[in-house]
Amino acid sequence: MMTILLTIGLRNGWMNKTHMGELIQSGVAEYGVTITLKETEEIAKSIRSVMFNWHIWAGYAMGTLLLLRGFYYLKKGVFYRDPQSTPTTHEHLLGIIYGTFYLLCTFSVVSGLLFYLGGKENIPAIVKDLHKLSLWYVIPFLCAHLVGMVLSEVRDKSKIVSKMFGGE
Repeated sequence: MMTILLTIGLRNGWMNKTHMGELIQSGVAEYGVTITLKETEEIAKSIRSVMFNWHIWAGYAMGTLLLLRGFYYLKKGVFYRDPQSTPTTHEHLLGIIYGTFYLLCTFSVVSGLLFYLGGKENIPAIVKDLHKLSLWYVIPFLCAHLVGMVLSEVRDKSKIVSKMFGGE
């Protein structure tokens, strides 16, 4: 996830094609060479395509892990608990949050595969736009996850976070 967010951040920030194009254009102008902004944007795209391959590979990894998680959920259930007991309200809420998260992840992976395998020109514009926006759900989920871990560590006697880092 973090690799995907990093590549998106780089692509939209420091490695933005227009920004890089302007830098290239001013750099070659120092040598007396004049090229159009469109030409420099093409050069910028080719430079950042190497970086964006990491995005594609991270998407494959995300899809593989998502499939494995789906198979595990089908076999063991969402909370790995005793099937005879009734889930609490808190567990229902967690199930809804995680279910939504995994559905959004699935959309991200499937739409990314459609782009990569089917070609961007064959994909409806709405899917392109939603794919570009789709990973912004990760940030609130990560924040909620971290808050939940801290609250769990403070409230519960199991101290699962301490056990993860300190061992036991």
